[in-house]
Amino acid sequence: MLLLSGVAISQQQKPNYNRWSIDAAVGLNKAVRNFAPGYSSGLASIGETNFGVRYMLNPYAGLDLKFGFDRFQDSKSSPDFATNLGRVSLDGIINVGNTLKFYQWTNRIGLLFHAGVGVGNMVDKGFPLAFSTVDKVGSVNIGLTPQIKLSQKWSLNFDATITGLARMHHTFDYTAKNTSVSGNSKGFNGQFFSGTIGISYYLGKKGQHADWSPTKSVSKEELDALRAELIKMQNGLNDDDKDGVPNYIDQEANTVEGTPVNLRGVTAPMLIDTDNDGISDAYDACPNEKGTYSANGCPDNDSDGTRDSKDKCPDVAGAMWKDGCPDGTGSGDQIVQLNPGLEDVYFSVASASLSKKEMSKLDAVVSVMKANPTYKLIVKGHTDRIGSFDYNQNLSEDRADAAKNYLIKKGVDPAQIKTVAYGFNAPANSTNTEKARALNRRVAFEVRK
Repeated sequence: MLLLSGVAISQQQKPNYNRWSIDAAVGLNKAVRNFAPGYSSGLASIGETNFGVRYMLNPYAGLDLKFGFDRFQDSKSSPDFATNLGRVSLDGIINVGNTLKFYQWTNRIGLLFHAGVGVGNMVDKGFPLAFSTVDKVGSVNIGLTPQIKLSQKWSLNFDATITGLARMHHTFDYTAKNTSVSGNSKGFNGQFFSGTIGISYYLGKKGQHADWSPTKSVSKEELDALRAELIKMQNGLNDDDKDGVPNYIDQEANTVEGTPVNLRGVTAPMLIDTDNDGISDAYDACPNEKGTYSANGCPDNDSDGTRDSKDKCPDVAGAMWKDGCPDGTGSGDQIVQLNPGLEDVYFSVASASLSKKEMSKLDAVVSVMKANPTYKLIVKGHTDRIGSFDYNQNLSEDRADAAKNYLIKKGVDPAQIKTVAYGFNAPANSTNTEKARALNRRVAFEVRK
């Protein structure tokens, strides 16, 4: 029944393993009954050899056709005798290792259980195929075979088997008829044990043999969980909001179609320019009105650097410290071209602190402003593009203030100084390199009169 169920299972599954193997073994045996009085057997040096062809119906059950030869010899306390037994048997195989899930802790050790029936010829000091002089017997055997996997094609086997012989007409020592010993020759009147060491060679082109290819059963709960996971994965690959980012990595699930997003599906303000003035909304102080870089993206009708909303003279170019209005002559301030010009002051990453080297540059600015008390100085703070808009805007203000405070401390009239914070909107170098970023972390100067 077990083997028939194995056949049914094997027919339902498409095998991805090899089924056939050739097995060979040698070892010792020990006969325990039947003997004439005074006779007994010992452990022969090589008392048993066998050769078999095995076919696995599936990873759990199979059949083994085996040919064996046994030699039973006298023990030291027994009169001399030597009896030979040749036999053939068909065994059913149960792969105990796969059944007990050995694969959960090892992929090198296995265990087979086998049981079967056979027939044999037993002869006294002769060859078992000499049919005219042999004692024809039946056999039933049962045993265990531990396995060690050597490679995909080879395994080492150890086997322990007990065999019962039926209808023996002679004792193992062949000196008496069994009827004179046990009263009849029927039933299992002979028995011996054997232990062997052998090898298996696996036939077939597939990578693994059934001995080492367990089929893990899946419960309904596990199957339902796998189906749910599959559905989740399928849904994750969809793009419900049509933003080009699959659901499973989309961190903003309901993005309006056509809105620029980053690789995580999050709306990317730096890619949006609502007023189409060339300045993205992330850096545009007036995202809904076209403006200029000099006014941080806000309208500046007279292009004097003061946004119209703060310019008291929006139609006439003026000075920033005069709220965008010109001086009394009705004209805007003129830019003074100093020779040599004032050098930019540079800062470390994320810093508004002045180094001694940069302070020496500011000392030159102090000299110019003290020598020309009518000059007006615009101190312009800048940053690189690392970080958010608000962070860089504040940092550029701090850098401009740091330069302004140093100048005032050195004696420059505060009324001469106006600060402007550009954040990262007016880079000195727009390339994305460390050298370019270093040039953008600066304070620049413009002198007007």
